[in-house]
Amino acid sequence: MGPADAAGGQARQIGLFFAVAVAPQPAPGTGLEIDGGRFFAHCIGRSLTSARIHIVCPHQYRALRLVMQELKPRGYRRPGLVMLRASDERVDRNWTAGFLVEQQALPVEDRLDPLLMEAWDEQEFTAWLYRTKPDVVVTKFVEVQALVLRLGFRVPRDLGTVFLTCTEPGSELSGVYENPDDVGAAAVDYLTSMTHRNERGVPRVAQRILIESSWIEGSTVRPSAVAASSAGT
Repeated sequence: MGPADAAGGQARQIGLFFAVAVAPQPAPGTGLEIDGGRFFAHCIGRSLTSARIHIVCPHQYRALRLVMQELKPRGYRRPGLVMLRASDERVDRNWTAGFLVEQQALPVEDRLDPLLMEAWDEQEFTAWLYRTKPDVVVTKFVEVQALVLRLGFRVPRDLGTVFLTCTEPGSELSGVYENPDDVGAAAVDYLTSMTHRNERGVPRVAQRILIESSWIEGSTVRPSAVAASSAGT
């Protein structure tokens, strides 16, 4: 197993040195020792915390704020956020940060606490749904869509659903697309520039390159007032 395999990333040997893009790690707070003399290294995503190297990743904070800003003109007033606690921790809590910031514009009675689960639990979600009564659920759980339909909700008439990691730009699910091709291209460009600068090991000041996500209209939220007006003309 080579150095890149151990790091969970991709490497290219350049003479006696290695250029490594460390892949997103499966658990938050993952550590990695970087040989300062041999590696040009940066990380894709925020889950690697012990090695303070450069990062290229989607801008989850901005993505969640984009979602909330898209929901307002569609008439949603009581959004609820549901995800794994570990998923939020892997991105340095940027999902909940964006959600809580946007919540400040809502009436106090419509500010729902995020439901951060240790694992997907259908009963826990269902109890939360009936107790808090959101009018739209923002989530990373693909299981949500099938469950709310099974519970008898008409989507998007009774309840909207928004997904934070749509897998393709043309998704039928409304939500955000993290533009993985652009994240990958930026990672390669930055790693190449590091080799040109002969910048190896842990930098004195780590940099962050944050790639914007795109809104996916889909069909699981109501159309915006502008879209509805255009459709009626």
